[in-house]
Amino acid sequence: MKRFLQILVVLMMGWSVLQGQGVLRYNLDTTGQTYLKASLRAQLWGRYTQMNPGTVIYGEPTSEYFDVSIRRLRMNFCGQLTPELFVYAGFGNNNLNYRNNADFQIGVLDLYAEYAFHRALAVGFGKSGYHGLSRLNLRSSRSMLGLDAPLFSLYSVNQTDHLGRNLGIWVKGQAGNWDYRAVMNNPIKYDSGDPGAYADWANTRPRLRWSFYLKHQFADHEGNGPFGAGTYLGKKKIFNLGAGFAWQPRAMWTGSALSPDYHDMFHFAADLYVEWPVFKGTADAFTAYLGFFNYDFGPGYLRNLGANNPATGLLLSEASFNGTGAAFPMIGTGQVLFWQTGYLLPKGGTPTQARLQPNASVEYARYDRLSDPMLAYELAVNLLFNGHNSKLTLGAQNRPIFQAQENGVFETDRLWMAVLQYQVEIN
Repeated sequence: MKRFLQILVVLMMGWSVLQGQGVLRYNLDTTGQTYLKASLRAQLWGRYTQMNPGTVIYGEPTSEYFDVSIRRLRMNFCGQLTPELFVYAGFGNNNLNYRNNADFQIGVLDLYAEYAFHRALAVGFGKSGYHGLSRLNLRSSRSMLGLDAPLFSLYSVNQTDHLGRNLGIWVKGQAGNWDYRAVMNNPIKYDSGDPGAYADWANTRPRLRWSFYLKHQFADHEGNGPFGAGTYLGKKKIFNLGAGFAWQPRAMWTGSALSPDYHDMFHFAADLYVEWPVFKGTADAFTAYLGFFNYDFGPGYLRNLGANNPATGLLLSEASFNGTGAAFPMIGTGQVLFWQTGYLLPKGGTPTQARLQPNASVEYARYDRLSDPMLAYELAVNLLFNGHNSKLTLGAQNRPIFQAQENGVFETDRLWMAVLQYQVEIN
């Protein structure tokens, strides 16, 4: 696989030179309507973390830690082979860090084909990130406004999917100002062990998952691919309202191995996305997202998540409810309100003509399992040297620490994580 990666990089760099402008694209006709295209992208992290209580790294209790990692590596290849037929292949992985440096594997993330019968109807199948429910389920990690993806929106990530992707079939299209997609996915079987008092993914044959998302576009129209933009950097005027659902029968269970109780997974979401100039002729842009999510995984389901977690173990006598590293309660049965906003400063704001884009996000959740609300927030600033192709981001995340007590699970502390990320892409 390492040799395969080396060959791909050499080919892509050579293609870039042959194209003359660093663009990994080859037109199949004189109009450019059909083409082959490639890209290579990496997100590099330098991070300082205040660790959750009881965190252990290779047997040593650790309260704070600095590490360097590669958050994401992507190699994408696509082709509009005819005006109707589109094919896509994506390779890569997440979280190359000090713990898995020797055995990090590059795998197939996406591999699908899509045929457009009409602007209002296209059909695709294969492995992809196509989902319904919300805009955030379709978000692009390339053009994120904030530091990282809001992981709560990927409700089954690495449980019954692979980095947010599943095998499936979908139909999608745009008619007038309406944009829709309907998706049928094959979830991956998850080994949850025996059922217990709180819901978990059922360790049985996975049922098909159905999801849908519909939005109305009041201004410029967006594309209809699987990964929606986090910010267009002022290149479009967007005002969209959307809503969707996701449903999987008998997805969860409680009870005992001898007498399990099954529960359907059913989620509903509604959201608003806006990107609009503030001052005419300055190329600035105000960006905002507001989403409401009602998650029903069954009684008491709750999952702690920590992106690119640097911890290796936990000292149970000192542990919090959060678990290891930088994890906190992120996905569960209950309601979530997520807000994110940013402002792209006008051109000419820096000596190098790089663009500044400060941003902030807030995640507020009332999960059934927690006695207190879950509130996490992030402050960040993007320094855009060449749009999303060369972008430096400094972000700081503040998260709650919960402790299980006799009468409930309560917030007892708050901790920080700070990340300097550089994103580079050749396309």
